[in-house]
Amino acid sequence: MNHAFGAGSTVECTPQKLTVTFPEIPANQSAIVENPTRVEGAKRAACVVGKFSNTVKFNVPGKKFSPVTMAMCFSASADAFARQSFSVTKKVDGELPEHAKDLEYTLTITLKNDSDPSVNKTYQATVKAGKSDSYPGALPLGTEVTVSEGDLPSADGVTLNEVESCVFDTAQGVTLKANNREATFTLSEDHLFALNLNNKLMPTPKPTPKPNAEHAGGKTWSSHPRVLRA
Repeated sequence: MNHAFGAGSTVECTPQKLTVTFPEIPANQSAIVENPTRVEGAKRAACVVGKFSNTVKFNVPGKKFSPVTMAMCFSASADAFARQSFSVTKKVDGELPEHAKDLEYTLTITLKNDSDPSVNKTYQATVKAGKSDSYPGALPLGTEVTVSEGDLPSADGVTLNEVESCVFDTAQGVTLKANNREATFTLSEDHLFALNLNNKLMPTPKPTPKPNAEHAGGKTWSSHPRVLRA
């Protein structure tokens, strides 16, 4: 960095990371920033990982002021820090019969990232009881994820309690809405989101006992044997 630009920079150091903040570059001037890929005495060869961003303000006569921000991740492992994934585990409270253990529960998932609109989409995924669905791949940090469950599946002999189903557990960093049936969170570097989504079975009705034949017709008949005399 040149002397004037470097003198206006600030450095903040903690045990977890080093943050360097650069001053604003004057109009019609430029500055060069060199990012080292290795620090002398470091324990690993590529120890410098991070994200560098720069915002340029364009002023064009007759046009609306427009800032443009460009971000860059550097080093071989930087992309691992710059992306994250998530998972949803389906739990069913109650004993599912054998023929219903492979039922698939539908998830509706919406992704939104203002910095990278190519991420934006809504899609559906399926998950079985006791299993987890994970996003296939990784998403940029800052991506907002919203998850909800679709219509409940059906099977013979299985009745799900709609009042107590499709409910998410509370979790750090997760905002729950619609009576805990919609979960929203934002992907971050220091937290891996693993949500639990619960369904509950209705109790299996007990069979109604059949009336005793001895009490049929409202009469009580003695079951003692009769002794016939000649």
